[in-house]
Amino acid sequence: MTLAAKLIDQVHAAGGEMKLRDGHFKLIVTKPMPCSLVAALRENKAAIIVELGCCPEVLKAEWTPDDCQVFFDERAGIAEFDGGQTRDKAESLAFEACITEWLNRYPERTDPGLCAWCRKPDHEGHAIVPFGTDPHGNTWLHPECWNAWYQSRRAQAENALTALGLIKPTD
Repeated sequence: MTLAAKLIDQVHAAGGEMKLRDGHFKLIVTKPMPCSLVAALRENKAAIIVELGCCPEVLKAEWTPDDCQVFFDERAGIAEFDGGQTRDKAESLAFEACITEWLNRYPERTDPGLCAWCRKPDHEGHAIVPFGTDPHGNTWLHPECWNAWYQSRRAQAENALTALGLIKPTD
């Protein structure tokens, strides 16, 4: 059983339900879910969508598994042959480049009224500010929420890259 399937089972066991809508999952609950489960759902969002039977936009958009592998191989080759890095280091750098590329291709656009991480509005001393340079929208966050949000987005990117067939190099 995959981690995504286990998480879906945990949601059901806790009295919740997950539905797909336009390639995104919606969590429907009748009582609060454990914080650790909610965090795991955020971290494994792409894999859960695949498990529920719908490819997320990263899997059906222009970045195919072959395109992703070519991007990785090009970056690794440049780092190794032009940059003089060892193969292991070159692959590690290439994977980081893939994470950055995925984050750039699939930005999280949110409403300016609520923080994308803590889901709370502006309050005294804690303004919500835009992050990103996308002309179609930004991610709105409290500055103190950025690091946790970014770590979650990195985990999403890693999961999406794994779903595309890349294997994370070991350091």
